[in-house]
Amino acid sequence: MKLNQEFIKLPWRFDAERLALEAQAFAETQWRSHPSGYAGNSAILLISANGEENDDLAGAMLPTPQLQRCPYIQQVLATFETVIGRSRLMRLAPHHSVPAHFDSNYYWFHRTRVHIPILTEPSVRFVCNGKSVHMAPGESWIFDNWQIHEVIHNSDTYRIHLVFDTCGSASFWQAAMAQPAPAERWVPYQPQAHWTLKTEAASPSMVAEPSEVEVALQDLIAEVQASPAHSANVKAFQQLLQEHCQDWRSLWLTAGSNPADCSPQIQLNQRTLTAAQSVGQNLRLKSNGATALSILKLRLEAMLRLKSLPPRQSASPSPAVPALRPSATQSLRVSFRKPIFIVAAPRSGSTLLFETLSQARTLWTVGGESHRQIESIAKLNPANRGYHSNQLTAADADFETAQQLMQNWVASLQDCNGDRYLALAERPQKIRFLEKTPKNALRIPFFHSIFPNAKFIFLHRQPEANLSSLMEAWKSGRFITYKDLPNWTGYPWSLILPPGWQALNQASLAEIAAFQWQSANQAILTALSTVPSSQWCVVQYETLIAQPQAEVQRLCEFMEIPFDSKLAQVTTATLPHSRFTLTPPDTQKWRQNEAELTPVLPQVRALAAQLQALPVGSSVSGQMPL
Repeated sequence: MKLNQEFIKLPWRFDAERLALEAQAFAETQWRSHPSGYAGNSAILLISANGEENDDLAGAMLPTPQLQRCPYIQQVLATFETVIGRSRLMRLAPHHSVPAHFDSNYYWFHRTRVHIPILTEPSVRFVCNGKSVHMAPGESWIFDNWQIHEVIHNSDTYRIHLVFDTCGSASFWQAAMAQPAPAERWVPYQPQAHWTLKTEAASPSMVAEPSEVEVALQDLIAEVQASPAHSANVKAFQQLLQEHCQDWRSLWLTAGSNPADCSPQIQLNQRTLTAAQSVGQNLRLKSNGATALSILKLRLEAMLRLKSLPPRQSASPSPAVPALRPSATQSLRVSFRKPIFIVAAPRSGSTLLFETLSQARTLWTVGGESHRQIESIAKLNPANRGYHSNQLTAADADFETAQQLMQNWVASLQDCNGDRYLALAERPQKIRFLEKTPKNALRIPFFHSIFPNAKFIFLHRQPEANLSSLMEAWKSGRFITYKDLPNWTGYPWSLILPPGWQALNQASLAEIAAFQWQSANQAILTALSTVPSSQWCVVQYETLIAQPQAEVQRLCEFMEIPFDSKLAQVTTATLPHSRFTLTPPDTQKWRQNEAELTPVLPQVRALAAQLQALPVGSSVSGQMPL
């Protein structure tokens, strides 16, 4: 929500020590990773859509079981006397931050987020539009999340905030905007009191009313700007949005808010977006510099509330299902045609390969790794499997699990530009889907059971460099996957969890890295030996770096997609560093860990030689899939 200043300190102050008792009572396994994949960010859901474990923005917002065990947090939320949307405890690991961004989703157009710090230190800074504050324990704040903001956290302790989203009541905004600021109100814990929360419950109509469309687009019209050379484009863009409002009102008066057929509204959105492309390329917003086209897409999507998925249908699970029933993909309104899985040991360059291939105009992704989409399914979460490992087999691929996984993917789909504009007019019914999550090295039988026609790209890297990178990842603390792994006393566990990890409790970091590298690559080799040779191919990291265009062209042939102009442009020069790069690549960088690696390198030589002997693009049988 736009505010008239970057930060506003609210006049309520709470007992941070009591809040800390409730926040720290949760087990490590209950903290969820951030929906955007920000490293070191995790949360406990307190109020969510239907009170379930999800990050949905729509639906009846209800208390979760976690909130029921936090009486003071309930009191704190009730104190503000306003309707409560999503609420959670948000945690930042030591020396992890929230990167600079602004909240562009239309969800935030009428909502603000209240922050109540619980655990923090003076060095923790919240930055918004270049201005910085420290939010002290027990205080309450709101900020202008339409502006670019970030959190800088360089301390050695965890930072935890209680946050909730709200549109605000009249009394809330009177207190927030009062001048001069009212005296601070201390809110002590009242253990005998009972609190009733007002939470969001209204379900919006399928088609937004004309007045809502006009407010959303008039705001955009007022924001758009360009250099003098493009002033004519500003007027053309503004006129286009005015005409969209007029046509939307005409459609609404004809069909109402819940028409049986939304095709006219879909087509209107598409026409407006197509026309905007020609005049809006150089237009940005005055407030935060966002491109006018990107915000227009988000707002038009929000005005047409098509359900990307129907209500979930129940199905009787079976021990193993070799392939999905036809009705499963039909009910999703999208089917996955020959999905592509990059499988590799962690830190072997799979993110670089994924980020490169995802530039293809014909491929769809979830924007990154699918940890949340996979492990939010209770049956697949390692915490519910005794932390045995990240391994999944064909026996785990029952019908209901498979359908839920695809539903999770569909809900997060984005195209090569990172757009999640899911109007049916834009997204094909049959998509080519690209997925890369390092844990999938242990899950090939699971995915092959769900998608018998899936394609697998096996990427491997020389062990010296790969093991050194694994060690650096552990040391950085940026890749922790299981902070409090049962009966584990070493570094907090990072990256994949292979079967047999328990035997490494007293192992050196080099031995752990070697174990992860061997486990991942051996699991891939073993699993792919049962997959038809035409459905997988091999890529050497070193060859990809040296000859990016030739390798990507070869992979496009394997994936059965065009090597388009965008891929050609990306691969013409040296590939850019991936988002998870710790330090710039250097072929001799591994030698900084050479002394520690020397004792374990003999253990991996045999498997390394086996990988190196695989002809590029080959299967274990030696047949060439290309």
